[in-house]
Amino acid sequence: MKQISNFIDIYNEVGEVIFDEYIVPLFKTNKDIVFEEFHLDKIDKYKMYKSEVNLKKFVTSFRKFSTDQINEKLNNLDDKDKEFLLDIISNLIELNDKYQIFILAYLTKEYLNDKRLIFWQKSLYYNIKTLSEDDFKIYVEIIETSERKENKGDEHYILTSLNKEQEIVKDKFITLGIFYPDANRAYGQNINFKVPEHAIDFYRVLKSLR
Repeated sequence: MKQISNFIDIYNEVGEVIFDEYIVPLFKTNKDIVFEEFHLDKIDKYKMYKSEVNLKKFVTSFRKFSTDQINEKLNNLDDKDKEFLLDIISNLIELNDKYQIFILAYLTKEYLNDKRLIFWQKSLYYNIKTLSEDDFKIYVEIIETSERKENKGDEHYILTSLNKEQEIVKDKFITLGIFYPDANRAYGQNINFKVPEHAIDFYRVLKSLR
């Protein structure tokens, strides 16, 4: 606990220095700020501490998905696996909320299980920075508040009345290949859409984040 407390103190101190010395003057003057005047070492420290915070969140999230089988695979990574994990870690610093980090941990587990990501998982991975905590919460809300009708096979039709914000989020997840468009959607006849089994599985993953 002491180590975590010290870490937070240093993180806050660096953040306060950046705010007091650079952000506030930026709004107080009409003059251009010369980038050379910034203490880039302080910005580098800030980025380093943010990386450490996100990495800790990632490890905590990954442990929720950890199994003996996953741990065994972590001990026997090939070059392709290592490259994937390095790419994951390099992206962590640019993430902004716990949902993004949690989903990266989930996708890492999926990759280690199957040695690959399928289409919708790849799409989610490459677009993770464009999705916010609100997007994922609304995704859950759409599924929970809509009327569902069973369809042949593994798909479900969702009959729903969405507000504008929900409509935007629904379309985002259609674009990602998680929701599927209804056949009538192209003709503007309704806003129904399909929820395949993987979308239900992803919903359960999001619900497990507490």
